[in-house]
Amino acid sequence: MTWKSESGKDYKLCLLDTNVISEVVKNPEVEGIGFAKLFPPDSYAPCISFFSLLELKRRTDLFQKFVSFFSKYPCFLLKPQKLILDEERKARGDVSLVQPLQNAFSFLGSEPSFDIKYFMDEMFSLEFFDDLARNWRSEEIEILNGWLANKENFEASKSSPNSEDAEEYLSQAGIQSLINSDLDWAGQEIQAGRILNINHFPSLRFFLYSQYYRLYDPYWKAKPKEVTDVLIYSVAPYMDVVIAERYQAEVFRKTQARIPELADTEVYILRDLRVKAETDV
Repeated sequence: MTWKSESGKDYKLCLLDTNVISEVVKNPEVEGIGFAKLFPPDSYAPCISFFSLLELKRRTDLFQKFVSFFSKYPCFLLKPQKLILDEERKARGDVSLVQPLQNAFSFLGSEPSFDIKYFMDEMFSLEFFDDLARNWRSEEIEILNGWLANKENFEASKSSPNSEDAEEYLSQAGIQSLINSDLDWAGQEIQAGRILNINHFPSLRFFLYSQYYRLYDPYWKAKPKEVTDVLIYSVAPYMDVVIAERYQAEVFRKTQARIPELADTEVYILRDLRVKAETDV
């Protein structure tokens, strides 16, 4: 989905994960130049997760570089997956009604909330975000342990991830994940005779695909940060462009044809930024 500014100009939404942001701002002469060439600030709006801001806030030097580099762009803070799921429930299959953007930064307005440093200070002064910031490390570990514990609940037909098993995994895990995400809502839907349709939840579908291709890859190394990465990428069906690390880019390649909302999403990796930096075009 594109975003239209108050002046009527269209911007493509560009999802960046924490590692991509870090490499771009630490290496402005290579990844930074490549990013600016591929995604000029008059046409693209970087979209950033709360979790990425959390990591940046912990590293003062990196955060200052982030503010300096991205001050040229209209930037957005993305809604967390839980809120996107709420919107998908209300949309009832009309994904055009889903709004993944939480807050705008930089030159988009004169209100204090448009200033990213002011916004972050205000955000982390709230008890909810402060608690999440302090406790997320332990929650990552807890969630990852839950993934690993539930891995045996699905019997894969092959030793390596494949499209057939991916679909079966989604079939088995999808509806249960929907129910677990909001028991009251699920109960009301079932009582009203409405079928829970996983296809109405692109963010959850991509979350589960990303989870499957990790859990059942015999070479995947389970790390707590993978939980955060999967949560960040779950918003991808609502983005025009995604810059991902190589592993996740491969997941995109395997799933784009299965999720209609991902069909036109452009996927890049850091190497694309480096290659672009070396060209004159």
